[in-house]
Amino acid sequence: MIPMSECDRLAISKRDAENLLDVLQEWEEVMGAKELSVSDVGLDWERYEEMRARLKKFTDSKIKDLPKDTEEEL
Repeated sequence: MIPMSECDRLAISKRDAENLLDVLQEWEEVMGAKELSVSDVGLDWERYEEMRARLKKFTDSKIKDLPKDTEEEL
């Protein structure tokens, strides 16, 4: 993970983080990750998992992960 400087940070409320977790859950169910190179902007699976883990830790979220085989059913 790339270290962030103070100017690269964003302050959000726990409620906003919970809303983002909900959006990410919906994104995972409907869209899923795409393949990206390191310099590309977007969500690949690794970036998605890192962001989701940070949001879950921040909110103390109990949101469950989708089963890995859910992707095949969609």
